[in-house]
Formats: sequence, C-alpha cells, structure tokens
Amino acid sequence: MKRNYATAILCIITLAGCAANHRYQLSKDDAGRLVRLDTQTGEVTLIEGDQLTPVKGSAATAVQTAPQDEQIPQVVFPDGGKKWPTLTLPELGNTQAELTSYWHNGELHYVLELHPLSKRLKLVYKGYYSNPSFSLIVNNAAGKRVVWTNLPTSHLKHTTNKTRNMEQLSVEGVIRISKDEYDNLAKWELRWNP
Repeated sequence: MKRNYATAILCIITLAGCAANHRYQLSKDDAGRLVRLDTQTGEVTLIEGDQLTPVKGSAATAVQTAPQDEQIPQVVFPDGGKKWPTLTLPELGNTQAELTSYWHNGELHYVLELHPLSKRLKLVYKGYYSNPSFSLIVNNAAGKRVVWTNLPTSHLKHTTNKTRNMEQLSVEGVIRISKDEYDNLAKWELRWNP
C-alpha cells in the first residue's frame, strides 16, 4: 500500500516539474489522438496508453531524416525593386520577416523571407497547426489597403539564404496592380493566422 502512495507522489512531483517549466504541451491531433509537444526541441510525440512514439516529420526527427533542403540563388531585382523594412513576429519566436518587391507588366512581384527558423516556425512548416496562413498587407501613404493576399503556410519553401548563411522559409508570388498604385505603396504588414 505504501508503495502505491510513493508511486503516486512521485508521479505528481514529476508532472508538477514538467508543468512548472512549461516544456511540454499536450493537445489532440486532427485524428483525435493525444500528442505531446516538446517546446524546447519541437519534437511531437504520440501518447498511446503507456507508449510514447515520436511522430515522423516532427522537428526533432526531421533533423535526422530531412533530405537536402533546396538552396535558391538570391533574386536579382530589376530597376525599381524595393526592399521593405524588416518586421519582427514575436508570436513566432521573434522571427524576422523580409519583403522585397518590384513591378513588371501590370504585376507586383514579391519575395517574402522568414528567418531564423525558430522552433515555432519549424512547427508551422511541419504542419503542426491546421490550416495556418499569413496575411500580406501593403498600404499606400494615406494608410489605405492597396494589396492583400492570403499565404497558406503550405506554400512556404524551406531554403537556405546564401547571404545570411541561414535556414529560412520563403515564398514568391505576384499580385495584379497598376504602376501608380505600386509607386504609392508605403507600408507593409504580415499577420500570422494560426
């Protein structure tokens, strides 16, 4: 009988220690199974009875099994290309967001780069969140929204930026816009939609 109490007390102390440092988060996946997220390593573990099974493709297992990531050359923009001020996204582990754009033939061409690859950003890329996206918004000098597009995270590519020598997520796209509208763009925003 004393052994059962000792075991129960040991379990309570262990769980309290895990909760105190917020290392693990428990939730259910899309199939309704119980999963544990290690917030320090990004590893996702499936909990089935008394068995812990690492989920293939989670951050910790991906480091061991990921194929060579794509390395893309730096984009050279034509005259009139614009590098926008860098934004910080604290909700994604202080990830930096960089936007570069140019106008050509009735279209705004853009490249969005997110770096460094924080633990939270890795979870976004690996599909931990269901249907997440970013909203890219660009306003004119008067504060009026001129450009808005939804960027599902499934469109992000895991790349290596050669200039910074750093892993990042990036996406390229085009949006129809007039030359006058493009010339009057003044400020951009990037919103995370988990």
